[in-house]
Amino acid sequence: MPKMSLLIASLLSLSVFVGAQCGGNGGNGHLSSSPMALGTTVNLMMSGAAGQPCMLFVAAGPGPVPVAGFGTICLDVNSMQQLVSAAIPGGGTLTLPVAVPNDLALLSLIAFLQGIVADPAAPLGFALTEALRVQFGAPDSYNATPSMSSARAGGAGAALLDGRVLLTGGGGGTLTSPSGNASTEFFDAVNRNFVAGPTMAAARGMHTATRLNDGRVLIVGGVSTGSVTLASCEIFDPATGAITPTGSLAGPRAGHNAVLLGNGRVLVAGGTSNFIIPVGGTIGAVLNASLTTGEVYNPATNLWSPAGNAMASKRFGCAGVRLNDGRALITSGISGTTVFFGLETINFTATTSYFDPATNLFSAGPSIGTGRALHSAATLPDGRVYVAGGALAALIPAVSNTTRVLSGGVFGAGPTLALACAMPTLVLQGNGALHIAGGISGDLVTQTFGAVAAVARYLGTVATPLSALPMAMGGQFGFRLLDGSLLYCGGSDAAGTATLASFIYTPSP
Repeated sequence: MPKMSLLIASLLSLSVFVGAQCGGNGGNGHLSSSPMALGTTVNLMMSGAAGQPCMLFVAAGPGPVPVAGFGTICLDVNSMQQLVSAAIPGGGTLTLPVAVPNDLALLSLIAFLQGIVADPAAPLGFALTEALRVQFGAPDSYNATPSMSSARAGGAGAALLDGRVLLTGGGGGTLTSPSGNASTEFFDAVNRNFVAGPTMAAARGMHTATRLNDGRVLIVGGVSTGSVTLASCEIFDPATGAITPTGSLAGPRAGHNAVLLGNGRVLVAGGTSNFIIPVGGTIGAVLNASLTTGEVYNPATNLWSPAGNAMASKRFGCAGVRLNDGRALITSGISGTTVFFGLETINFTATTSYFDPATNLFSAGPSIGTGRALHSAATLPDGRVYVAGGALAALIPAVSNTTRVLSGGVFGAGPTLALACAMPTLVLQGNGALHIAGGISGDLVTQTFGAVAAVARYLGTVATPLSALPMAMGGQFGFRLLDGSLLYCGGSDAAGTATLASFIYTPSP
């Protein structure tokens, strides 16, 4: 492919070494891999239009070398070598298997990959892929990364299309006394460090951050300074690197759930309109302000519109997922409190609600069994919905180690977790396995919280224990990176204190 080789040589002669991002140039060419674990076969995957020529390069170090009008070559040009020259097959993905020996000496190896794929619509006719870091790990093991810059318990984040992760807001608060800040930061997966991001217009905690189909990130509501609940929303645009205000919700909302729908719009549902506990008051002031309503964001207009009807119940601490048919499912939650003979009890709902973007309506979903709140949920590749942990309905609500699985329209019992917890972090691996990590311990009555370190993998119908997190973490961020590894960072520790810790996990195949 002499034209490609000539292009690379010409670009390098024009380049200037300055800092830049390594997420490709927006063309139809992408690079990812399965987990880079010792003793396994690692699959490098380069995608693009079928039949188009492509090249993959490797270097001993990173760039970046930005080239005006093309993109950023994120490889050290002095050590860069061509690794592969081929054509994208009919399926749209070129898979390159690499057998990795079980040799501990490879743990010290670090290299970098990036490719180009012919694409007439891309700059200069070639799509530049994302860069990948080659750093092997033992299967089911952790590597520490540099700490985050800010405590972000109760924050929100999103994995970007360019391979970075955006983390927003959060602070040093707890589930019942959240705090927030206006700062953001990125995790740079190529250099494995955290980099300061743009500042939001408002300090936020207990908000949501949802990546839209066009790559932007929608940041919604939350709790600001003084526990004031927000209706304002903001948009991060990776094309400009800026966060700007967008259309506001009809009313304030925090502790809600956000779901990217099958039509590309975003549903927010549940949460509470108030997080201020009056002097001498109880958490009932927050829980009794729980919401039944939903609103839908249209990325084309940057405006919100109300859902056509209400959910079956108020839902604070609910969970929400997108189903494989494009609808959303919102599960369980707290509907408020009841005072009986001077004793305030927390009311849970076992109901669930479907939301259909085609009709803009909620409809009744299946009962989850025992009502729960502050649980986590994920849609599995086969369409089932997995629900884990949370606080269960009881006279004195306590966190649970139970799970529920929706299959065939009915919730049934799933395998128990090793430890009871709320808000375990769920991350779906590329092979369809679901990783369940950490979680918050404690209870809503005493409002004393801690965390657990247990980790498991759920695949098929079986949960398998894995190596525990290096420390107890609850409510932490969790994301799958382009190299197949998992990032865990932030949240709170065993003492309930917000942590800056961060780890990269190498899954087993």
